Amino acid sequence: MLLEEAERAAREIPGLLADPAPVVRFMRASATPSLGFTLICQIAEFVDQFPVQHELRKRILKRFQKERIEMPYPTRTVYLREEGRSAGG
Repeated sequence: MLLEEAERAAREIPGLLADPAPVVRFMRASATPSLGFTLICQIAEFVDQFPVQHELRKRILKRFQKERIEMPYPTRTVYLREEGRSAGG
């Protein structure tokens, strides 16, 4: 799905190159129970990177929503322990 969106975007977004073709790499997620991916795309000029990233991210997010893919939010478990109270406290 990421690759499909990147390939389509390469035909439509100015500055995003179709050659070399976009690549998706599966990345090990750090200590979280989620999957991580990196999308590698080439741009025509250095100045193209931010508008291309912006448009590509919007398209990917829209596709995720369409496919009902949810992004995990970081969670943290906090354990509280109650210690003895002092007199007057």
